[in-house]
Amino acid sequence: MLALSKGIDVLAYLNEARTDSAQNIATRLGMSRPTACRILATLEDCGIVVRERHSNIFKIARRARSLNSGLTDENWALWIAGLVIYELQDEILWPTDLATHENGEMVIRESTHSLSPYSIESRMVGSRFPLLNGSLGRAYISFCPDAEREEILFYMQKSALAKGRAFSVERVHRMIEHTRARGFGSRQPKKRIRSASIAVPVRFRGRVIACVDVIWIASAIDFESAVRMFLPPLVRAQKRIEHELSVRRNDERSEVAGSSPSSFAKIRRPWSAVRRLQETLASPVLEYH
Repeated sequence: MLALSKGIDVLAYLNEARTDSAQNIATRLGMSRPTACRILATLEDCGIVVRERHSNIFKIARRARSLNSGLTDENWALWIAGLVIYELQDEILWPTDLATHENGEMVIRESTHSLSPYSIESRMVGSRFPLLNGSLGRAYISFCPDAEREEILFYMQKSALAKGRAFSVERVHRMIEHTRARGFGSRQPKKRIRSASIAVPVRFRGRVIACVDVIWIASAIDFESAVRMFLPPLVRAQKRIEHELSVRRNDERSEVAGSSPSSFAKIRRPWSAVRRLQETLASPVLEYH
């Protein structure tokens, strides 16, 4: 959890310094400038820090005051996963994306395409893709709760009929069965699509709150070889994100019950640092924006 710890350090520093540049933050905290820029970009995408117009100066956003009362599951997942996928990309080199479901589409919330030496895309964050067209959406609909899945399929079928398009629920269910059997969503190359990808869901409290993928050039690595190479580190990243979210939930229960966290949590969890940060963020320093 080194990247997460560094992210907390950046937030704590900005809360005290009020504003500073990426270079100064890196120097003050003893990290490389690229590392500081990646962390700041993730925090900016989550709405926790903002960059001043026409400059490289950052400050904590007004929205960050919500840390004092607790972030939503999605906020936590995006923050944690956004840091984890950068470490995943460092390990596998090929680009990775983090996406969430929104109105029948998967929205890219974080991406390492701009950093990967093998990427053929540069601007992915904010891009939207139809749910059934890629590995991210296929992973989402295959592993989300049954009731949610049926509701999504109902509205997709209704929308297709309204537009005069064919839509086969049976075909979608066959895809779902295949995806569940393999444990990951997949997209194989087609005539005008040079890349392939696999994706896994991030699950918490019985829901899929995000999906993470790995993308590669299909002509460079055949599909099954890529699965053998990329699925193990992708699953490790998935389990790591889910574990940290679970640790947060258990810590909250312990605090409510008045008991102390487990000895494992005391050693392993980053949330103690987050708690201290929440106390800091409650100070009047954050009244500016």
